[in-house]
Amino acid sequence: MPNISVEIIEVLKFLLPGFITTTVFYSFTSFPKPNAFEQIIYALISTTIIQSIISLIYFIAIDRLNDDNLELLFSTIIAILLGIISSYLMNNDIIHQIFRSPKLKITRESSYPSEWYFAFARYSECYVVLHMHGERRLYGWATEWPSRSDKGHFLIEDGEWLSLSKEANDSVKNDTSEENAILVPVVEVEMVEFLPQVSAKGQRNA
Repeated sequence: MPNISVEIIEVLKFLLPGFITTTVFYSFTSFPKPNAFEQIIYALISTTIIQSIISLIYFIAIDRLNDDNLELLFSTIIAILLGIISSYLMNNDIIHQIFRSPKLKITRESSYPSEWYFAFARYSECYVVLHMHGERRLYGWATEWPSRSDKGHFLIEDGEWLSLSKEANDSVKNDTSEENAILVPVVEVEMVEFLPQVSAKGQRNA
């Protein structure tokens, strides 16, 4: 039994840098956290990458770095940096954008967790109209928006409720004299309409 415990501790110690990387990554991105088995797999992959980088450092340093404590320090630093870099690449769609390029055409996918996230990442600098249950529509600037379409809230600034004009088949805004903010549950929203033609620097800052 003691031998098994020692082996488990050694395995966890080996996977620790990978767990650090995945923890940083899921803390900085909107990807849903995987189950325990998938976390171990991702930690193992990350640890393999980290160990490869450590081996390269050893090779360049000509075995001058042979201290176990120093190796742990380097592993931890590299694990944190790897998590931050991975988060940056995924949050900005950099890798998939390269592979989606007309020259490569390797994939049509994006780095984002879903089409919902991709849409808000693309149209983050524009006004929106939230089409809600009961044919209600809310126009405004989405300061905050949920990462998922099934839970969370919109924070709408300069919000105005839209109504249908009786004289013409056109939408008109209800008069509001002061700036306001409205918190809307995403479960109340049936559809989101983006208005990129409305300048972020024009109407909002006017």
